[in-house]
Amino acid sequence: MKLTVDTTSLMARLDKALLGLPPKKKESLPITVMFLCEIENEVMSITATDVERRIRVQLPVRSKDNFKFCAPGRLLTNTIELCREPETQFTLKVKDKSFVVEVKSGKNKYVLNGFDPEDFPRQSMSNCDSEITLQSSEFRKSLRMAENLVDKNEGREQLRGLHITEKNKNIEIVSATGFYLGKFRHSPRAIKSWAACTITPAMAKMIREAFGDKEVIDVMHNGKMLFVKSDNTMVCGMLLDQKYPDTDPFFNNKEFDTETELSTMEMLDAAKRLSLYSSDESPYIDMVSVTGSPNEILVTAVDEAFGNSGEEVIHSSNVINIDTRFNSKFVDSIISLIDEPTFKFFYSDTRKMAYICPTLTTDQELDREFVIMRIMK
Repeated sequence: MKLTVDTTSLMARLDKALLGLPPKKKESLPITVMFLCEIENEVMSITATDVERRIRVQLPVRSKDNFKFCAPGRLLTNTIELCREPETQFTLKVKDKSFVVEVKSGKNKYVLNGFDPEDFPRQSMSNCDSEITLQSSEFRKSLRMAENLVDKNEGREQLRGLHITEKNKNIEIVSATGFYLGKFRHSPRAIKSWAACTITPAMAKMIREAFGDKEVIDVMHNGKMLFVKSDNTMVCGMLLDQKYPDTDPFFNNKEFDTETELSTMEMLDAAKRLSLYSSDESPYIDMVSVTGSPNEILVTAVDEAFGNSGEEVIHSSNVINIDTRFNSKFVDSIISLIDEPTFKFFYSDTRKMAYICPTLTTDQELDREFVIMRIMK
């Protein structure tokens, strides 16, 4: 059984399939280091899995046969890197459950021992009642920003995931901890139906790396598994099954005493520079209105263990009276996700949180918003 394939195209698909293999330190099952290669009707499908997640890529080949085999994923990828000819030939030899794959490039030949493809774990896309169609670029951007706000040390497992829901024909991705929340939204191309689900950061990363910005993707789930596919790539992974907390009340109640605009760059620079003076004992910055300068806010940080301190002045768009405290790391994490020159800051001395969102032009729609909890003095 033989096939011929374009070397460059195969290399690109193998690089993508590597996303499905577990890290070398976590290779517990022999089959999870393998690529399942299936040739049917001159299409080659390559599948990799770490049991919890998997990826499948496809490309055209020339072959008179339909067959399948498993080959060591990393070794196969490294072998194809050695091939210098435009096309590469594969020959599969099977004898008494022994699978031998010969790879030829010009006069060079490489031999790989594989596994029985019937031992490779299977996964079907059955009963996916939830399905949306998205532009990959928007979905990848939302996932990237939401990932940045996930706390891997969060004790509640459901909060270590990214919650995907549908509201008013928009897709919303929420990430939250006990100290801050972020919501990212965009409009899909089509919604068949969608029930809220929660995915792991590892699954979000695989989606971002497996698809390009120009692709249109279908996202589906059946309550247990999430599937994302384009014309030649599919990834799937297990959903988190714990119920995600209701975060809507934090975003819907925008009744604050004070609203102002702050410079994104000024605030970000202040938070980053003053992080030098934050410590485990005092990981916060104070924001206090400057007496006699109504449009200025003094941002300070103090290392209480050693008495070192720093202060910076930022400017507000209007006169405000503010005296509050936030975790400096959380401020940095949130403000770094704002691309616009300024952001809106909502604050009340009587509330335990502040609300932040980008300042929008008339033709923009709100696609990001944040809530950060205050540290009470």
